[in-house]
Amino acid sequence: KCEREFKEYIKDKLVGTKTDFRELLQETKLIGHKTLKLVQENENHMHEIEEILKKDKRYLVLDYMPEERTKLIMMYLEDLDKRGPPPPPTASEPTRRPAK
Repeated sequence: KCEREFKEYIKDKLVGTKTDFRELLQETKLIGHKTLKLVQENENHMHEIEEILKKDKRYLVLDYMPEERTKLIMMYLEDLDKRGPPPPPTASEPTRRPAK
């Protein structure tokens, strides 16, 4: 029973850690809808992103699984690429539209 609870605890921690890491990616201004193309054209761009992320604890927590962390970054970039550019701020908030 203890082992099962421990495994469940570890799984929950990992899910929380991945969620926190995704938040970090969303907060990173260098990452946008065009980033995937930049990374594909120039591998150094990925190193630049990782250098910025290394300053945050949410990145460092995943040090024991670097392949998974890189996979998470690439999945996030692919997702952003599919969604395309974000809508202008006035598209979702009609109150901010200029009066005619």
